[in-house]
Parts: sequence; structure tokens; C-alpha cells
Amino acid sequence: LIVLGGYTYLPIMMASGQSEQNPSKERIFFSVLSLALGGAIMMVSDAQKNFVLKIKKGLINNGMFRHCRNPNYLGEMMIYASFAMISNRWIPWIIVVTPWVCVFTVFWYAKELSYRRKEGWEQYKKDSYMLLFKLWGSDLISIVVYSVSIAAGIYIYNLGGLTQFLTQLR
Repeated sequence: LIVLGGYTYLPIMMASGQSEQNPSKERIFFSVLSLALGGAIMMVSDAQKNFVLKIKKGLINNGMFRHCRNPNYLGEMMIYASFAMISNRWIPWIIVVTPWVCVFTVFWYAKELSYRRKEGWEQYKKDSYMLLFKLWGSDLISIVVYSVSIAAGIYIYNLGGLTQFLTQLR
């Protein structure tokens, strides 16, 4: 209830004018992208999990779960991060990150412990990450792509946004 109460503050904060009132085009774009992709990832992985477990119990290591062991949590995190991102304030980030650290990690590690008893766990652990997608099944490619994406995002943000970055490229 405490977690959900914090989540309800996000739209109230935005509607009451306590968040940024004129977000940049880039902020709007990435917030909507995060919301849409997060919603799709969460719904598709939840549906897959529901239908697969109706047919057979056990480890789900295909589809959305092939390279990410918790795509449903990843999707949910992307949804709430989109609200914090669009607000451009630090309080929403505290509201959304606190449950991720304090609640979700407990669930993830409990799932990991239960997975250890399932057939195929060791190979599945090698082929996937706990939260992010293991890109092309490679640790190196995943680290490079995620690192370059984060570094580019920070660099472009510090320049003043994508429009400013593209203007400087000319």
C-alpha cells in the first residue's frame, strides 16, 4: 500500500503543476517510448508466463524470457520511469527507485533461489540476465551496447538535448 500510494503521487504531482510544465521534445519522446515499450514488454511477458504455466509447470526460458529472467519487472520499471522522466524532478525518482531496490530485489532473488531447483537452470542463467536482456546471447555485446547507450544519453543530455546535439553535428 505504501508503494502504491507513492505511485499515485506521480500523476497528482504532474496534474497539480509541481512537475516541469514545458518538457523538451526529447523528454516527451523518451518518456512516451519508455511507457510504450515498458507496457508492451510487461503485457507480453505476463501473457506468455500465464499461458505457458497453464500448459506446463517449470522454467520458462523462451520467448520474452529467453534472454531476460524478469521482463515483466523490467516493463513495469520502464512504465514508472517514464513518469519520473517526464516530471524532471528528483522526488519521483526516489518514489519509483525505492520499491525497485527494497521490494523488487527481494522478489528477484527469491525467484532465483526457486529457479535453482528447476531443470535447465544453469544453462538459463548463462543465457540470460536477471533484469536486462542479454543481447545476442553475448556478455561483451550487451555491456558495450548498454554502456554506449548510457554514455551517449548522458552526453546528449548534458549538451542540452538531442536537438542541440544534432545542431552541433552540422
